[in-house]
Amino acid sequence: MMMMMISAQKKAAAGVAMTTTTTTVVDVFETVSAIRAEVKRQRRRRRQKKRLCVSGREGEAKTTTTTGDDEEEEEEAKIGFVATMGGLHRGHVSLIEIALERSDFVVVSVYVNPMQFAPNEDFEAYPRTLKEDVEKIASLKENHRVCVFAPKESLFGKGMDPSECARVSVPNVSRGLCATTRPHFFGGVATVVLKLLNIVKPDVAVFGRKDYQQLKVIEKMVRDLNVDVEILSGDTVREPVNEEASDADACPGLAMSSRNTYLTEKAKKQAEAISVALKDVADGISGRSDEFTPAIGAHMAQGWVGFIKRCIELSGGKVDYVEIRQRETLEGPVEKLVKGEKYVVLACAYFGGVRLLDNVEVDKA
Repeated sequence: MMMMMISAQKKAAAGVAMTTTTTTVVDVFETVSAIRAEVKRQRRRRRQKKRLCVSGREGEAKTTTTTGDDEEEEEEAKIGFVATMGGLHRGHVSLIEIALERSDFVVVSVYVNPMQFAPNEDFEAYPRTLKEDVEKIASLKENHRVCVFAPKESLFGKGMDPSECARVSVPNVSRGLCATTRPHFFGGVATVVLKLLNIVKPDVAVFGRKDYQQLKVIEKMVRDLNVDVEILSGDTVREPVNEEASDADACPGLAMSSRNTYLTEKAKKQAEAISVALKDVADGISGRSDEFTPAIGAHMAQGWVGFIKRCIELSGGKVDYVEIRQRETLEGPVEKLVKGEKYVVLACAYFGGVRLLDNVEVDKA
């Protein structure tokens, strides 16, 4: 163990599961200085391995000092990053797997961000499941290439009110949709993501498309501020569907979310109406199906939006919003759908008092 690494005894005392095998440890780092030191160490490891390989071609295990003339020999390890607030599920795991495919070592942050909570939202009551989260990471086949950054203190300074800290504002894409009822949210998300990117300094960072507006906010922030990182996106992972159900083929499955654990089985089944309606509308707009066309015409967004809202309400849900927007810029909501244009249909609804998001990308036929 290196000096900056949290000791096994300390991690055990904190209730952190380090591994599910007898050979591999998932390290957890609690401070900015510790995770920076680990990232620096991991970047050097690949270069050292290449040096050993070059100098030991005949089986001679020795290291040598290189001149730096060989560019490939001097290549550093590539660092991947996945930001979470904990409560890891298969959706998060899929993002970690993408990061592992595109990098040599991955940092997963587990940090409940106070800046994205409004005063009327209970930050203190938000579930913290670090032990279970580390266990899920430890179950990965490539867990030796992953570590966890779980800051013990606030990233905004001990005792500091986050509302008094510098805040990132990302115009246009952060307006409307989720921001209508949570106007504080995306400023808080953008600020903490920028802080985490500055701390870890990854080569690639992976975010899910389930939180579509959040993804676009982060992409625009990185692009506008020239942050030196490649943003990748992962597909929405969905809850399994009962294969024996009569409508199994028509149901893509509820979008996986940490909030789904708050749903009763009945509410979870009812909430599948969101993904079913989105699929039907995507099939209709793209021309994959002609089973349903709104009375006002396939080119009018209002008809498709109204259909999704009715499906949600008839299933016992309460609609927050349903909109069709331009896919890359989130301009909209659009009124008329133009052939060849790329759109995203976004929906947010409450089932059993739980707020659920979903979306589908579609090209107009």
